[in-house]
Amino acid sequence: MIKINDAGHANIKKEHLSYFKKQGLDLLRKYAGQKYKHPFEKKVMEYLRDNYEKILIGNPDVLADAINTINKLTSGHPFSKTTNRKLQAVFDYDIFSNRSPGVKGTNWGGYLLVKNLGVGTCPYCNRQYITTIRNRVRRKKGTRKSLWEGQTRGTLDHFYDKKRYPYLAISLYNLIPSCKVCNSDFKGRQEMTMTDFIHPYKEEFGSEVRFTIVPNGGTAGQPYDVTFLLGNNTEEFHIDFRYLSPDPDFTRRAKQNIELFKIKELYNFHKEEVRELLQKSQHYTSDYIDTMLSQSGTLFNSREEVVRFVIGNFAHGANHDRRTLSKFTSDIADELGLLKYLDTR
Repeated sequence: MIKINDAGHANIKKEHLSYFKKQGLDLLRKYAGQKYKHPFEKKVMEYLRDNYEKILIGNPDVLADAINTINKLTSGHPFSKTTNRKLQAVFDYDIFSNRSPGVKGTNWGGYLLVKNLGVGTCPYCNRQYITTIRNRVRRKKGTRKSLWEGQTRGTLDHFYDKKRYPYLAISLYNLIPSCKVCNSDFKGRQEMTMTDFIHPYKEEFGSEVRFTIVPNGGTAGQPYDVTFLLGNNTEEFHIDFRYLSPDPDFTRRAKQNIELFKIKELYNFHKEEVRELLQKSQHYTSDYIDTMLSQSGTLFNSREEVVRFVIGNFAHGANHDRRTLSKFTSDIADELGLLKYLDTR
């Protein structure tokens, strides 16, 4: 739902590639030189050896091309158990996931990756924060190992399932920082491809898939009476989506994401937030916004800051990953006319 910005990932790619060169490249070269019962397995190993940089740090389109190439090499035949074990050893996600900062020789891994990506909220749902904490405490006398006190990080979802695609198990653009609810509770082992789903490193809902208020008995996109929805009864309406993209394929894939991650069901637990926005839409006017700005002294620097204060969240899509519910809040606020006050008169 929220796109991950990879504009500043040059150092991350460098660290990730360096990690693999130390951890798995020699083993990959060894396996590529071995004999195999099935000739296609050797061809796959040789392809991975010759294209390991694409596999490790290639963007989503590059990974999709790699999958197609390997599918052609295998002609749809599965890897043997032995070859699967070799691939899992070369692209070992468990080792990568458990590596932690602050321990000599084990710096780059799951914790530092999530931390350095700087993704503030789950890109699938925008309902949970992605927070990384790993506190090292002084080693107690008489103990041999360093101690850790309190740790957490966002989970890393494999967009392409690591069981089916073991060679993508530690591919940078296949590791999506996400919340446990989306990754484990809803997605699990569900097969995902860019043909059927939105990839967070490639696309987002943006202005083409928007949250909307729908009075019970109505349909998404139809006008409604805001005053009718005011009050304490949140059962008078529900949350749905408006699909505004001219591309039916994009809409189809967006709907797949919404269904898989139960976005509609989850956001219908946030109708109290909608009710508050309904009230604010009736209370705040353009003149009121101007008054707040002019009388605030140094509290607000622009109309945008006043509007952000009023709606309680970021209004622009570029900031949606910094705070939970921001996409939802800005869509509903825009629908209710609150974002029109961003304009300078």
